[in-house]
Amino acid sequence: MKSIPLSISEDMHLLAQELQRHFPPSKLEVLARQTGFIQRKSKYTA
Repeated sequence: MKSIPLSISEDMHLLAQELQRHFPPSKLEVLARQTGFIQRKSKYTA
């Protein structure tokens, strides 16, 4: 079966979906706090 080449933006979108599936935002936030990458939440939200 021949695969259809994806554009860079389509490829990046698929990669982002896979990363979000394996690393949900809540788990990433916990990991970032544990490692000291972030120390507190922003006061402002959009």
